[in-house]
Amino acid sequence: MDEWIAAEHRLFGARAAPGLVGYAVLERHERIGAVGLSVLRDYRRKGLGEQLMRALLAAVREDGQIAELWLAVAPENLPARRLYEKLGFVDRADPPPSLVVPAAYSAMLWRRAR
Repeated sequence: MDEWIAAEHRLFGARAAPGLVGYAVLERHERIGAVGLSVLRDYRRKGLGEQLMRALLAAVREDGQIAELWLAVAPENLPARRLYEKLGFVDRADPPPSLVVPAAYSAMLWRRAR
């Protein structure tokens, strides 16, 4: 990873020799945010996803306008689930209508400390 990009606290990306190798994106709906995270397979399990998510969470805390973040994750994706739990996300069965949760996926919630 040799370069970070950030745009209006909505997209955080990491670049390496082949170009963009991972990103965390925030979609805002009033005081609720939906989060997406993706890292290329060859760059996984190196801490990149955690760095991207920590940058996104720091921006949300700094901005102060989003009270909670939601995401959808496959239950069998244990590395992702462990990361999200480490960062303070918890399983929830009542996601907001603005969050698309594919069938067989779980919704997770993170709340900004007040």
